[in-house]
Amino acid sequence: MEHQMWKWDNASRPCNKRKRGLFIKDVKLTKEEISLRLEQIGVPLEIRPVFIDEGSIQQIERNETVASIGELCQKIFIVLEGGFVSQQRHGESAHRTVNFFLDSHEPYMVSFHSFFHGEPSRVRLLAIKKSTVLILEKFQIDEFNRTLIPFKNQYIERLVHVLLVENEFKSYMITKSSQELYGHIVTDYPELVRDVPTKYIAEFMGISRVWLSNLKRRNFKKNVN
Repeated sequence: MEHQMWKWDNASRPCNKRKRGLFIKDVKLTKEEISLRLEQIGVPLEIRPVFIDEGSIQQIERNETVASIGELCQKIFIVLEGGFVSQQRHGESAHRTVNFFLDSHEPYMVSFHSFFHGEPSRVRLLAIKKSTVLILEKFQIDEFNRTLIPFKNQYIERLVHVLLVENEFKSYMITKSSQELYGHIVTDYPELVRDVPTKYIAEFMGISRVWLSNLKRRNFKKNVN
């Protein structure tokens, strides 16, 4: 495959159609810095050039969406900096957080039904802070999976991990009390408590921010004692 040249683009919606190739919008990262970010999230050295030369880089502002409910979005976003929440529609106008994608947590982000089944997205992917993502389109990923075994192995490994974490969260939300769920998050995923605004943690747990504050105080007292 012939690698594309770096391009500049002022577009703001990654799920809109665009030309293939790496583009940057107000992103100060060099190729070396991007390679370091990929190393930090476990991308093997031998396939990093594929991500860098064939992917797209974009800076996303806080509260900007990269996928919206009802639109087709067949892209994988790798969070190099910042963070996002995946939200489902809750009622006619509200949304509820169902998953988290952060540079410090799970950086591989996708709208599963849209990506794998070609259906309109059931979630919106919303930036909770100023973020930088590397984007690969489905047709690229399908081609790399056919031709590059190391890429395919990495793809399967990350996909399995994303699904395991999501299913773990769903299981805890069904079987655990809010206090047990918060204790699980604090113990096993402290980066969520550290890096995600309280609003989205409360949404995810299905409780109010006031009740979440109560749980935080209880947890603090428990640890002190």
